Amino acid sequence: MSRRLAPVKRKWRLIAALLAGFGTIAAGSPVQAPVAALQPDTLILFVASWCAPCRIELARADAIAVAARPRRMRIVPLDKGQGTTAMLRKVRPDLVWNPDKAEMQALETRLLTQTAGLPFSAMTDDAGKPCALHRAILDTAAVAVMRKSCPATVAGRSD
Repeated sequence: MSRRLAPVKRKWRLIAALLAGFGTIAAGSPVQAPVAALQPDTLILFVASWCAPCRIELARADAIAVAARPRRMRIVPLDKGQGTTAMLRKVRPDLVWNPDKAEMQALETRLLTQTAGLPFSAMTDDAGKPCALHRAILDTAAVAVMRKSCPATVAGRSD
């Protein structure tokens, strides 16, 4: 396979995972796959260059990160193109997470199968299990609702 086709194949695998998740939501059956745990006590925001609402979320990234405390916020780019790279240059580097292959597989299996597309964000509990999902543009009010659904126990603190 040529190097030029590799990103295209990855994008189609991601689209297939998202479409498979749409069927899962409609059927109401949970994902049952043994995969690595997700990062505990984390707000995960998925973004891509083709997602217009993601640009709005990224403009609010600092305020969203503050609203998520005591959890940390991680922004996960779903594509590695120039558009996404340019979008992420406007965000604090400590908020961006480029997961390795095993971590990305866990994200795809445990979270991305739960949505039909972007915008999408998820919050994990202290065990790294998804406890709140948000399928619209993320803002500080939405983060507050997610936190109420998913109490944190970061460093002995509770929501």
